[in-house]
Amino acid sequence: MSPAFIRGITDNFPKAEITFDIFCIMKIVNDVVDQVRRDEQTGNMLLKKYDASG
Repeated sequence: MSPAFIRGITDNFPKAEITFDIFCIMKIVNDVVDQVRRDEQTGNMLLKKYDASG
């Protein structure tokens, strides 16, 4: 899925169609969403974990 992979396929197999596995795509999407969530939580006190004990 890297640009090097795609370039290698298109250069060597010009008539081939590239198919990406949905599970790999969803892992990448989930990793990015998780990183954005962490970044937002770090910079926003309203999103910090609430500790009822004080």
